[in-house]
Amino acid sequence: MRLIGCITAFTLAFAAAPAAAHEGAGGATSPFTLGAGARTIAMGGAAAAVWGGSWPLMYNPAGLGFLERGELSAFHTPLFDSDAAYSSAVAAYPLLDMGTFALGIMQLSVDGIERRDETNLISGDPFGSSQTRYLLGYSRTLLSGLTLGVDFKLDRFSQGGYTANGFGFDAGLGFDRAIETPLADRLSLGLCAINIVEPLVKVADEESGDPRGVRAGLAVSRPIAGSGRDRLTVAVDIEKARYGDVRLHAGLEYRLLDRIAARGGWDAGDAVFGFGFEAGPVALDYAFRTSDLDDYHLFSISVGFGTSIPEKLARRREQREQEIRLQIETEIERYEGGFVEDALTQARTAFGEGRYTEAAGLYERVLMLEPENEEARAGSERASVLAETAAADSLYEAGDYAEALLVYRRSAGRIESAGLDERIASCEAMIARAADRRRMLDQIFARGLEQYSNRDWEGAYAAFRELLDIEPDHALARSYLVKTGGRIEEDRVRALRRIDERLASGRFAEAVDLARSGVSEHPGDADFSSRLDRAERLRAQDERRRTAAESAAVQTGAPAPEELEHLRPAYEKGVAYFRDGKYELAIQEWEPVWREYPQYEKVEDYLVKAYQFRGMVLYSMQRYDEAIAVWERVLAVDAGNEKALRYIRRTKEEIEQFRNLKG
Repeated sequence: MRLIGCITAFTLAFAAAPAAAHEGAGGATSPFTLGAGARTIAMGGAAAAVWGGSWPLMYNPAGLGFLERGELSAFHTPLFDSDAAYSSAVAAYPLLDMGTFALGIMQLSVDGIERRDETNLISGDPFGSSQTRYLLGYSRTLLSGLTLGVDFKLDRFSQGGYTANGFGFDAGLGFDRAIETPLADRLSLGLCAINIVEPLVKVADEESGDPRGVRAGLAVSRPIAGSGRDRLTVAVDIEKARYGDVRLHAGLEYRLLDRIAARGGWDAGDAVFGFGFEAGPVALDYAFRTSDLDDYHLFSISVGFGTSIPEKLARRREQREQEIRLQIETEIERYEGGFVEDALTQARTAFGEGRYTEAAGLYERVLMLEPENEEARAGSERASVLAETAAADSLYEAGDYAEALLVYRRSAGRIESAGLDERIASCEAMIARAADRRRMLDQIFARGLEQYSNRDWEGAYAAFRELLDIEPDHALARSYLVKTGGRIEEDRVRALRRIDERLASGRFAEAVDLARSGVSEHPGDADFSSRLDRAERLRAQDERRRTAAESAAVQTGAPAPEELEHLRPAYEKGVAYFRDGKYELAIQEWEPVWREYPQYEKVEDYLVKAYQFRGMVLYSMQRYDEAIAVWERVLAVDAGNEKALRYIRRTKEEIEQFRNLKG
């Protein structure tokens, strides 16, 4: 039919701009050459490497891989008169792990075509003609910044009751990466093999369709204003079809506040320009195109929906972090609970069997993890007293009544025991009956002097106090008692000053540790108690400030999540080792992660826990120096870590006690 040839010629004439550019194509030109999406058209059709939105389905399906959320888009423009129209629509949705899927349709339609007979007279009602392209696209990320995309298309020609179909296939690659150059900070590249399978449509006795070709593009962008709230993008595409000449597409876009955009370009000989506006999830775009045939006003609208990929990734990271946190907290509870319970069980057994020194050490081990554990606190005190009492019993048996009496009285001040009262009474009776009472007093005085010389003020004070209890008129003992009390007060003032210095310099965790020691050494001392309250309050305020500052730093200066993904394998491996109680291996995995980016997930907190537990393992094996060395690594991560400071102090005290016993 003659009319079919007319319609085909019309569509080819519309798509060819200017017509001379396609003379070498032998008439094989797609009616969809105009493209789709007012944004892309306003940028001269340079779309092979321009991402954002769902329109890349029509140009380079690899661009779908950079879509961040679901989108519905529609495009429309009238042609020549009200009976001709060109329209398209796309629905695309990205899945977190399965890539992006898209469905699209493009249609060129003409209505009101007169039906004429062989004599060119009108015959019957008018009819319509259309050519429609259906697309199914898919894209996914191959490597960071590199995507692969494909689309399958069905071209359908319809005129009156006649229809014909053809199938085609495209494949493309997309690359996007931040760069550091004076001219741009982002680079995008795109390459698409068009019509690897050509969609041939048989019209009457002839086949026509979209020829095989290739499209390659480059886009660069950067902010122009100093605020960084704008972006200029420049894009260039080169397109070559099998039967056609090379076509150049070039365009630029200037976006302000990520809401308003102005665009212009050159589309293989035609000048184009346009603008866009975004309000929330809705984007409205306009393009104006002029050609030899007519001028066109083109409009498109896009509506985003669903959760964006960055939001999904953030939720996944948060969920994964919660799972990891729960696993580690479970391991922490298991380890600390097991450690405490084992130590308490052993301490109870040792206490019941009269091994008081061992029991006291086990209770002290519990207090390293749980300083407020009442059973351990009371048990340590009682076991220590009973150990001292047993030592005093040996002194009593050896006839050293003065030494035994000193220990008994010191012990009686710490716990209530009828047995101690009896021992004290017995010692006093033996001392009273002693033939050489003066020798005993001299021994007590000599011991007090020795302790005074060794700066053991508490021991010296107790010795002089005991001597005066036996002989109240001993002038020299009273004089040294006053001197020793002064020394004790000097140490007390010095300890208070050290706490104040830590508070003034912001070392609040150390101040808390010193204040707690002062409260323990000076029960009921209001100065130490008030400083402890102040230090704990300031430390809590400082921790809140640090947490807020770290959070702000993460929000403003944190690298993009994809830039840190290379740290995840080591981080996850460290979690697995920690969960299995392999703390040294966990440390080996987490330390490099922490050194590169301390705010990654919760690696800093977990690394501190691994150090603490590794130190406890070494401590349990009585490898005290190694334990201290591990705990000191905690302080390199968290300088004011209270537990590490307490562990180190208690372990050093235990080492000193052990050395004294050996001496």
